[in-house]
Amino acid sequence: MMHADLPARWHGGAPLGRISGFLLLAAAALAAGCGCSASGGSPGEPGAEEEARTAPSQAPLSEEISSQDGAARDGAASSLRESGAAEASRTAREQAPEPEPAARQPAGTSPETTAQEAAAAPAPAVRSPDASFAAKPGEWPMWGGRPGRNMVSPGETSIPEEWDVESGKNILWKADLATQSFANPVIAGGKILIGSNNGLERNPRIKGDRGVMQCLRAEDGRLLWQIVHDKLPSGHDNDWPEVGICSAPVVDGDRFYYVSNRCELVCADLDGLADGNDGPYRGEEHTSDIDGDIIWIVDMYTDLGVYPHNLAASSPLVAGDLVFALTGNGVAGDHKGLPAPVAPSFIAVEKRTGKVAWTSSAPGENILHGQWSSPSFGITGGREQVIFPAGDGWIYSFDPPTGALLWKFDGNPKDSKWEPSGLGTRNSIVATPVFHDGAVYVGMGQDPEHGDGPGNIHAIRAGGSGDVTESGRIWTRGGKDFGRTISSVAVFEGLVFAAELAGFLCCLDAETGAMHWEHDLLSGVWGSPMVADGKVFIGDEDGDIAICRASRELELLGEIDMGDTVYSTPVAAGGVLYIATRRSLYAIAEPKKSAGAVKESAGAGDTPQAAGAKKKRDDAGKKTESGVAKEKDEAPPSPAPETQPSPDAAGPAGWPVFRGDPRFQACRPEKPADAPRLRWTHDAGDPVESTACIAGGRAFAATTGGDLIALELAASEKKGKLLWKYSAESGFRSSPGFHSGKLFLGDDGGIFHAVDASSGERAWIYDTEGAEIISSANFAGDRVLFGSYDACLYCLDAAAGKLVWKFETGGPVHSSPPLAGGKTFVAGCDSTLRVIDVATGEEVWQLEMSGYSAASPAVVGSVLYVGTFENEVIAVDFEAKKLLWTYRHPEKQFPFYGSAAVCGDRLVVGGRDRMIHCIDRRTGDGVWTFETKARVEASPVIAGGRVICGSSDSNLYLLDLASGKEAWRFEADGAFTASPALDGEHLVIGADNGLIYCFDIAGASSGAGRSGEVR
Repeated sequence: MMHADLPARWHGGAPLGRISGFLLLAAAALAAGCGCSASGGSPGEPGAEEEARTAPSQAPLSEEISSQDGAARDGAASSLRESGAAEASRTAREQAPEPEPAARQPAGTSPETTAQEAAAAPAPAVRSPDASFAAKPGEWPMWGGRPGRNMVSPGETSIPEEWDVESGKNILWKADLATQSFANPVIAGGKILIGSNNGLERNPRIKGDRGVMQCLRAEDGRLLWQIVHDKLPSGHDNDWPEVGICSAPVVDGDRFYYVSNRCELVCADLDGLADGNDGPYRGEEHTSDIDGDIIWIVDMYTDLGVYPHNLAASSPLVAGDLVFALTGNGVAGDHKGLPAPVAPSFIAVEKRTGKVAWTSSAPGENILHGQWSSPSFGITGGREQVIFPAGDGWIYSFDPPTGALLWKFDGNPKDSKWEPSGLGTRNSIVATPVFHDGAVYVGMGQDPEHGDGPGNIHAIRAGGSGDVTESGRIWTRGGKDFGRTISSVAVFEGLVFAAELAGFLCCLDAETGAMHWEHDLLSGVWGSPMVADGKVFIGDEDGDIAICRASRELELLGEIDMGDTVYSTPVAAGGVLYIATRRSLYAIAEPKKSAGAVKESAGAGDTPQAAGAKKKRDDAGKKTESGVAKEKDEAPPSPAPETQPSPDAAGPAGWPVFRGDPRFQACRPEKPADAPRLRWTHDAGDPVESTACIAGGRAFAATTGGDLIALELAASEKKGKLLWKYSAESGFRSSPGFHSGKLFLGDDGGIFHAVDASSGERAWIYDTEGAEIISSANFAGDRVLFGSYDACLYCLDAAAGKLVWKFETGGPVHSSPPLAGGKTFVAGCDSTLRVIDVATGEEVWQLEMSGYSAASPAVVGSVLYVGTFENEVIAVDFEAKKLLWTYRHPEKQFPFYGSAAVCGDRLVVGGRDRMIHCIDRRTGDGVWTFETKARVEASPVIAGGRVICGSSDSNLYLLDLASGKEAWRFEADGAFTASPALDGEHLVIGADNGLIYCFDIAGASSGAGRSGEVR
């Protein structure tokens, strides 16, 4: 299928969500919120930069060179980072000089040294890197296997194209890694190194959230040792919770190098402490039999003044006597300015001593977001060069021993623009550049939190000098012809295999960039394609591994379900295929290498056990007949179902808050028409991601461009007419709420707005002085409540905008607070469900969940229902203070991002597994599922025995609540991430194409009334 046959690429496949910014960071290491923000979250870290940074880097070719002894950099910038003051950050950016790719050199080098002079000068103290890396056959000792980072495993044969994780067919062994791991494995010396979090707590004396680098025995996956790093005290701004270590190490002899979660470049002993505690570093806190041995550490955060945005995740490179890595320097956690614009972004370190040889501060204040990519190395025309993919979207080539700039290439079109939340056309670089046969291949993209969109992929001639944006370009493919990517490429026999974030595997001609074929994987792709044994292997978010023939003709050899999300890249080494899922690592081999059953390796000292078929069992409980996980101790049934909306629900007059009523049940008694008729549309100009508000015969909607608009709802002569528009400086992803004649909502700049609903005039604003507000308002009498990404829940006086109280949680608050019985409820990105007294702002009770949540709880009686990013929906009795049941789909393992709708004994919720789930809310048993074609990030509504829900596949569905069968469908031109708003006669919903749709849902009707297709 060619591109010409597809809709706009950034609406195809599986559009990515707005929450897991921390997963970006993971994906960056793979390639990269609940921001709760991987790449990112980024745990997504959703959010918008304060201002567009659109200018391409203007770094001159001459280098500013100074001595570098590894000491702290400029004190003023360091104090900036420590203070974290947004105003100071803005001032520093305004006063900063034009950025230069400043290479800090060994003492004695002239500041005017050029690349040519450096080549003619006496050899520096650091020996020039050698092109040949000591990688043995059958090993994969670094990210990309070799310094060129080409995702091709040479010489591998007999790699299976068929296996089964349930029966154990062709599975050599399986090792549990963590509660979540986003890193890639490296294989060398009979050992496997891979990063993770501390969710398994292998050492019982080390509790809680940590970053872990673990070493497994390649023979059976058994844990040999681990190195554990504490979290940075600055929290999610620099070290996102529960993500752990995402850097893939590089092994060089008996040592290896990686970047820790604490923004440290670490050198460690491949044998751990088994051969003693080698120095010079002697500060290991943990020295048991399963702990590792650190040789030296370069603390980039403390000593070099680096401000990593959410996480440092670069996978280092060894060439000769030097180790190269990106530091991760980026924008502030609230996206308002650059705390350390002159801190190094790229460093070269002597591998034996840990002494910093040189650093580069490029791209300076032009950093767009974060810097999570990794360097590559190659030789062309006898000239060695190390490639630095910078945070301004430029690719820089340096002379390895001196740091002199050789050439640079702008990866973005000159007219491209960086805009908040990924809405612009300018991209950064998350993928790792691949150096192959005198050319550099690299794709452009953004944090997956920003979604898919137009991207570029380039082939660059590596032999030039100066600005080679035009002279060095071999070919570029972009715009509608290639979407954003965070994946590195595989170059094999004149072909380039590249993946788009939206879920397309492409085969391009290496010389011309022409498309030979593409394959729709039907799910987002974070990892990279890998070629081994003449086959291309690639994983996706659905947990499938697609296998294609590595040829000019598309031949799909197979697609295998791994049973869990695959964010990583497959690795082939020594006749074994290694695949890391979110929780486990699998070794896959032909029958001669396997024992016919899965070996489970849980930890040190454990003898691997034959596992047989995969257990469909929840960690906390037992499997029911329907495959739904339940608690071991059977909980009492939940209170009797409420068949009607609560008394304080919206009623037929409107839809005043995000979920229609203060308890967020999203349940209406009126049955909609069998085939709703489109009444009108309005083009808002920018995507509408939040839910509309209906009040007083008007519909109110907010856009990501920062407009709040009022539309006439029903008057025949004015239907859909724009009545007024209120504009903010930042975009809106918070849904407007109506109360006492005003509209209330927050913006991406941390400002909470109160707007007169009649005139559109500002009533007041409240500046949280924090991060973005995605949470929507709810009302308790004369008070308005909302959450913020500054980790706080706010309660304000609705009339005056004065603070009543503020409650600090342990992480960003993405969800909106329902209200019941004088209490409000927050399911947060700190993996905690909290019950808070509305009158005092004091916490009444809390429950630690299995993972963080972006969903807003629904309340029925004393029971809360909420989905989590650990693939669960839970029911909690907050009066009895106990967990009642846990629902987990028996086969799919994907987050529940949206909020649930509850009516009678049924609960309905959408999932990122592309399904709408119906659950018996009394027991937690699954009733039915309905499969869409893309993620369901919108929240459903139940009305009169029907379920109404939008999907990222651009369809609005009407389903029968009893059976889950489709009754009607409306196909739009853009994805639905907003949820429906109903007033008994009308349904209003916005889409990411900027259109707002209004349907008549009262009485019998049929037909679409527009070009959109209704089924």
